[in-house]
Amino acid sequence: MGTAAARAAARPWWPAPAAGGATSDFTTGGVGRVAIIAAAGQVEAVRRAAGAGDADDVDAPLVTLTPRQAKGLEFDAVVLVEPGAVAAGPGGVADLYVAMTRPTRRLIVIHAEPLPAGLDGPRTKTRL
Repeated sequence: MGTAAARAAARPWWPAPAAGGATSDFTTGGVGRVAIIAAAGQVEAVRRAAGAGDADDVDAPLVTLTPRQAKGLEFDAVVLVEPGAVAAGPGGVADLYVAMTRPTRRLIVIHAEPLPAGLDGPRTKTRL
């Protein structure tokens, strides 16, 4: 896919090019190592769409992993894809916790489905 519009259509969840042809893709902006973390059933499709490395190449600038593959690793930035799907997986909210605690500088959450409880907005306190 050669044009920016074609790439955007193939991966609508990825940052769009900025005006004037410059890219807003934060992986080229000096962020450092970036991991895209997705549920096991989604990780291959996300990897292909992003053109990222896999668990065999965790030192690559952009890698796509499941939460279990990311456990114990740190990245400068993490893109968490569909946290609801991660929380609904076999590791449950523990996998979601792992995914959300891998970045040292930046966490980006991308979702089309509803967010899991606790991520879906601020709660108001009730007085007793």
